[in-house]
Amino acid sequence: MVNAAGYAIHGYDPVSYFVQGEPKKGLRTHQYKWHGATWLFGSKENKNLFMKSPEKYAPQYGGWCAFGAADGYAAEPDPLTSWTIYKDKLYLNYNQSVLQQWGKDIPTFLEKAKTSWPQLSSELEAGTAKVYWK
Repeated sequence: MVNAAGYAIHGYDPVSYFVQGEPKKGLRTHQYKWHGATWLFGSKENKNLFMKSPEKYAPQYGGWCAFGAADGYAAEPDPLTSWTIYKDKLYLNYNQSVLQQWGKDIPTFLEKAKTSWPQLSSELEAGTAKVYWK
């Protein structure tokens, strides 16, 4: 998910969720282009970690709401307050209420997303997906 400025996860540093244990805004002085988006980082070290292993740090489901991905629709997440790391993967959600629902049964939602994400991903690429924006 890319915002209007072209930044992934609204300009938050994806590595910060793992290293600092919370989202931190990235800086334009530490940016990297990957998968059609500009990723911002709070430090050169975080940028280097991402460049070595972007799949490890990038949020799942293209940065869209994980709960929505499980149900077959795309929703703009709140990367500041509605996120979780589960089994070393970053998941973003629409808001805290959705995050609470997601947290009640993550394994089941991941199984559902395994089925629905390929179709949703294709629809997003084609511009035909149902998308909920904030």
